[in-house]
Amino acid sequence: MNKGLRIVGLLIAILAVTFYSSQMPVSAQIVETGVAAGTVGAFLDGLRATVKQLEDSAHSLIDHGNIALAQQQMLLAGIISKTIDQVSSAYADSLGKTMSQLSIAEQNTFTGLAEQIDALNHLEDKTSGDIQQVIYKTQGAANQLLDVLPFTERYPIFYGVSIRDLTTDPAQHPSDVEIFGFHLSDPKLDRKAPQISVSGEQIPDDLISVQEDRIQVQIPDALKEKIGFGNKACDPRKTFQIAIMVFYSIQRGYWPISWSSEKEMKFNANALPGADLYDLKVTYSGTRTTNPLVSHTFSARSGYAAMGCEQTTSAAATYQLPQGAQEIQCSAAWVDTSNIGSSSQNCAVGGLVATGSGSMRGRNKDCIKIPPFGPNVCNCPGGGHGTLQISGTYKVPEPTNEDLTGVEVGAYVLKGGSDVSASLPEDATVIIKKVEVSVARRACEAQLDSISINVPNANQRLSQTSKLGLFQATLWNGQLNVRKP
Repeated sequence: MNKGLRIVGLLIAILAVTFYSSQMPVSAQIVETGVAAGTVGAFLDGLRATVKQLEDSAHSLIDHGNIALAQQQMLLAGIISKTIDQVSSAYADSLGKTMSQLSIAEQNTFTGLAEQIDALNHLEDKTSGDIQQVIYKTQGAANQLLDVLPFTERYPIFYGVSIRDLTTDPAQHPSDVEIFGFHLSDPKLDRKAPQISVSGEQIPDDLISVQEDRIQVQIPDALKEKIGFGNKACDPRKTFQIAIMVFYSIQRGYWPISWSSEKEMKFNANALPGADLYDLKVTYSGTRTTNPLVSHTFSARSGYAAMGCEQTTSAAATYQLPQGAQEIQCSAAWVDTSNIGSSSQNCAVGGLVATGSGSMRGRNKDCIKIPPFGPNVCNCPGGGHGTLQISGTYKVPEPTNEDLTGVEVGAYVLKGGSDVSASLPEDATVIIKKVEVSVARRACEAQLDSISINVPNANQRLSQTSKLGLFQATLWNGQLNVRKP
């Protein structure tokens, strides 16, 4: 029984390394709770919950297009989950024991492991290449643990697969497919090679490299082309099935008459597909109607005004401004004048009327006194005349139509099987006549598909299928929704 509990402790150590490598928060609280008061079974349940967190994180990474890290986390979750299941099965009778029933030395071991897991939270994140190495180490440690479990027979266990074209650095992964498990080849059967099929086609034996815990597979070139192996940005690979048949021996009979019998076990896996993500660019075309203030000039004249020398005359002029006139400026001046002695003038604005008024006085007479005591003789060289003119500026709003073409609304990312929404601008001056969506695969410059929606009425609900039929769009009430079925 104590041996079983020590094995659980070893499992915790494996998990500690794994959680650090996957760049997830290490669940030290689960360990500490188990050490303090929980039963072995509750402790393992807590670890299963942490494995679920790892799987949930992988699914989130898939949603965001990080397939490489998602594949690693799924593989780590598979290794840990299968190991926990085996420990639970081997020590089913010990799951109700509490940690307090362990020896002091064993309790110290659990406490030390909890402290070590907590310390891992403060270390720097590992790279994808580092995580891959930890996957190998975690699998090795897990398989060592399974080797000492008190089972009468050893059966093959499948953890998961790693596909080279999804990794961040394919050069570090020489095999196209790497299969992870336990007891995948049996020394009692001279390490008989497994049978591997990819997308329904069996892989030749010379393209399969077998170790006890891993199987490395090279996919023939013709088959690579068929399944789209390579995962190009503009042509992401779809999922494909991997069928695995491994052979193992079981003991038959009883001592002293016993023999080994060959059995087979089949596993199936689906390779993660390339990222099903799309870049969308939404634009619109239409017209913008604005009413900018436009400046204008005006002028008006009074009638002809005349006067004699030393006489005064006046005149007035008005101008009716158009409706909506603003920022009115006005001035007055006498023009076309002759023989003016002095003058005055002004211009005032009342409402939409500019009114100018003014007066002018004729020049003085020329007088000569007749000597020695005669009278003054005066002469008027000429009568004066002129016209009062008012002039100025004003501004009025004038409607102006501007054609809008290809105005960008925004860029969006759409995941296959989901939808994305975009809000068109709420601008009373803009009438949208067409909405267009350009679609490309993520990180691919080539356009994949497009959507064009004519908008006869802003309040009308409109639906449109993309040019190639891959996407569906709905426009209503200023909201554009694009969906990839």
